[in-house]
Amino acid sequence: MNWPLIINMIFIPINIIFIGIGLYLTYKARNLPFKKMLYAKQLEGFSEVVGA
Repeated sequence: MNWPLIINMIFIPINIIFIGIGLYLTYKARNLPFKKMLYAKQLEGFSEVVGA
């Protein structure tokens, strides 16, 4: 079994989904200024979880 390949096949799509969520939150935060701080805090937490 090629474990590194299997792990990458599982985690790459998950990472793509997380990046998509982050971009979506950023997009919403820009379009809704009154919620900007809320989304900024969510993105900070998201960044810590991902380790970016």
